[in-house]
Amino acid sequence: MKDLVNHILIQPDEIKRCGKNYYIRSRKARVELTVNAGNYRLITASKYTEVDGF
Repeated sequence: MKDLVNHILIQPDEIKRCGKNYYIRSRKARVELTVNAGNYRLITASKYTEVDGF
């Protein structure tokens, strides 16, 4: 899991800040990371589909 998170952080496809969080997506891995914008702590790593939008 740690390697996957590091890969997504190094080469993200999309980054969006919404409120107090950053949403970082990798289309290839189909994973979205939610990171706290204040302390940069990883909150969640979850799968997503294109229907979820961005």
